[in-house]
Amino acid sequence: MANIEEIIQTLQDPASGLQERIVRDIGLHTVGLLRVSQTKEGERLDLCGTGTLVSFAEDRYILTAAHVWEKLLKTNPPTSVGVTLRENIDHKSLIGRAAIVAIGPPKPTKWNEWGPDLVFLRVPPEHVGTIEVHRVFLNLMRKRTAGVNVMCIDLSVLMGTPYELADCTDIHADLQINGMFSAPEVGPFSPIQAPPSVQRDFDYIDLDMQLALPGVPQTFGGVSGGGLWRVFVYSSPLTGEIEWIKYLEGTAFYEMPIVNQHRVIRCHGPQSIGTVLRLLV
Repeated sequence: MANIEEIIQTLQDPASGLQERIVRDIGLHTVGLLRVSQTKEGERLDLCGTGTLVSFAEDRYILTAAHVWEKLLKTNPPTSVGVTLRENIDHKSLIGRAAIVAIGPPKPTKWNEWGPDLVFLRVPPEHVGTIEVHRVFLNLMRKRTAGVNVMCIDLSVLMGTPYELADCTDIHADLQINGMFSAPEVGPFSPIQAPPSVQRDFDYIDLDMQLALPGVPQTFGGVSGGGLWRVFVYSSPLTGEIEWIKYLEGTAFYEMPIVNQHRVIRCHGPQSIGTVLRLLV
């Protein structure tokens, strides 16, 4: 059975592939979002942000930042939203924007670091099957498990589609969904997050992304709407293998200025997601 030091070493060793496996696991719920517009020359693609595939009751949604949805609506008349589904294969997966129902709090007078900046985009039923062939909708009604009675590495992982890693032209987009890890913490398994800052019905988690950490981009354009995940990495008492448990903690929506090589990404937390979920019912 691996001890905590060995798990940390494995996490930090790119050759182990552990970080990549964690990102691929979370990536099953993550999509890039593109605005697909019709111009005189043909279709035009614009990367607008990132989303998390979730389910609630009988419906399927893309959870993202509200300002990402506003970007997706910029052209008139409404055309399509492009959703990334397959890896390393050119494909086109479009949802007509007029068919998407957006549920969220009222738009603020001005977008700023307090939002609220969160929206659920209901996926039309006829598109659900196509998405589920390649991706997984996270069930938001499923309760968190009791977990394991062992010491864990507690990680925050921010998923996103950074502009700086994208190769986009008007007619083609080569995107990279990236998992950005914060510095690990060690402790017993505890799925309850320390209380974040709260304003009315919305909470906020500030994620300190050190620009020197592997995989962290210099700018976070395109990451808006990406999921913030809490991941517990541990050595299984039964098999001795390194395993993990993941929970969706929030959604990124605001990028603070850089201070001493630290950039804080503000995310809406679980209370904010719960507040907007109440609008669904």
